[in-house]
Amino acid sequence: SFFVAYNEDPPEEGVIVIFAEQQIAPGDTTQIILKRRSSDGTLEDFSEWDSFEIGMLEGCDAGKILVGGVLAPYFEEVNQPIYFVAASNLTETDTVKVRVGLIESSASSIAKINDKEKEILTLRKNTTKLQKTFGANYATYCFPGEIDWPKMGDGFVVVGDECDNYICNEVIIKPSFTFESFPNGTFNKDVCDKEQEESDYVVTGVNSVIWSEVNYKEYLKTENITACYEPTLDKWKFGTNKPLYPYFKVIMDVCTTNITKKGYRPLEDIADICDPAKWNDPDVCAAKKDLEGHKFYPSKVRSGGYIFLEVDMAHEMAHGQDFQWVIDSLQSAFLYPTLDSFEVNCGNDDVLNRKANDKEEAKRIFLSEYQKIIMGETAKGIQIKKGFEQKLFDGYKSHIKQAFMIDKKEGSKSIKIKIDHENYINNFPIVTTTIDVILSEFKTIWDCN
Repeated sequence: SFFVAYNEDPPEEGVIVIFAEQQIAPGDTTQIILKRRSSDGTLEDFSEWDSFEIGMLEGCDAGKILVGGVLAPYFEEVNQPIYFVAASNLTETDTVKVRVGLIESSASSIAKINDKEKEILTLRKNTTKLQKTFGANYATYCFPGEIDWPKMGDGFVVVGDECDNYICNEVIIKPSFTFESFPNGTFNKDVCDKEQEESDYVVTGVNSVIWSEVNYKEYLKTENITACYEPTLDKWKFGTNKPLYPYFKVIMDVCTTNITKKGYRPLEDIADICDPAKWNDPDVCAAKKDLEGHKFYPSKVRSGGYIFLEVDMAHEMAHGQDFQWVIDSLQSAFLYPTLDSFEVNCGNDDVLNRKANDKEEAKRIFLSEYQKIIMGETAKGIQIKKGFEQKLFDGYKSHIKQAFMIDKKEGSKSIKIKIDHENYINNFPIVTTTIDVILSEFKTIWDCN
């Protein structure tokens, strides 16, 4: 089927001008199909010998008519096929109006054609006749003169697209994943108890990523995606209106039950040491040594000594900082390059070829691919392509198993030592600073030198 547009009510008899596509993108080509309208309203094909005068009346800068390899806004006498070629450098949507007149003296008026007449008409058919040479500024009014025949018709085509309604004039914010922490027992998971069963020493705190509880249902929606069109690149650009989204869920907590079960004393504040309503303990200097023991992992605390919950929570928060570092590293190495390589171009909506005229359609095409990039692809229950989630799981698992080199002072010198992941975490500033602050409080309140 073809799109038929009339300038006004169609004539009882005349030429119907049909563009094969009602809208084309810059640089595209579409056929101009001419039909004869009979008095009873039916449409018929013209003979290959029928000739026409054709010219552009509006949208002069939007393209040219193409006949026999020649591009021009006007032809004095041509035969079908006739095409229209849109200008490739068009920056705004424009509407082209073409007028066609049936030349009455053409072959269609000859009832019988002998061989000689047919030879003459064939020669004429293969000769493209343009009107006289135009001035340099002809494009401002398409062509001079008028097309005036008893049987004429107008046709229209839109050149351009709706993409220029969404030109990028804002900062596109890339997605940046983070995590949200929850207390132990959330999601019906007692991580403290589980990790204690698997450990030979007291588990005083936990930081556990709950991989089964990722927050994709609330995140992977079109309303969370922003889109705009970049005409110089002919591509849609995508971002997010949730720049820091807690996609992953983590149980982060101290494990007071484990501490008391193992005979240690959980301490929230150093004032509780001497408080009669709390521990009522006069040996504050031993408590200070317990605090200094928190510089190691596992903590070097005397039997029945104090576990400083503030330090342990700082240790788990350092785990959170480390996890975020792994997330950010994978975003830079995998997520952003993958998103940048995915292109949706401007054009008639086409999911398969990644083209969209409308912003919402562009967002839907992007979301479909975005889900695969984040969650991976499966076929018949088997993962065929790893997404960001699986890559993060594998990368973080490998990360926490490796050894780390840190600087350690020995006298006036600084040397490199190799430590495991837990001791690496214990050297994060959030942990060491917390210990130093509490030690200064000891010094202020009690003299344990």
